[in-house]
Amino acid sequence: MLTLSVSAPLTPLITARLGVNVSWFDFDTATLGSGGDRFFLALRPGVTYQMLRFFSLAVDYSFEATDFTEEALDLDFANRQDHRLVVTSRLALRNWLFLEVSYAYTQRRFNEVTAFRGAEAFTRHQVTVSLTTAPTLRF
Repeated sequence: MLTLSVSAPLTPLITARLGVNVSWFDFDTATLGSGGDRFFLALRPGVTYQMLRFFSLAVDYSFEATDFTEEALDLDFANRQDHRLVVTSRLALRNWLFLEVSYAYTQRRFNEVTAFRGAEAFTRHQVTVSLTTAPTLRF
């Protein structure tokens, strides 16, 4: 398993992020009922633009893939790909109070045409409004 996360300011107002997770598991000797290898990959790039002192705009993308090998004993496993794009605007109402509005577009695909174990491919749109407080605690 390899996990990497990097964040770097490109300019004083723009920050770029990249997260990567690569995992490979060998379950050939396990007694879980389904042998075979599993490979997981997650790529998460993102960028934040601090437009004003109290307002920022962020764009994040996530790609996640699961690959089950052909030698798995349980053929109900399907290779899956998830794509997610999130656009978030954040407004600081006070030093400790933030209003966020975000839009997320999510898509899940399977390599096989048929659904497996009740899961199906989908496309989803989601809008979220959140009010967050982050008070400074002094002792």
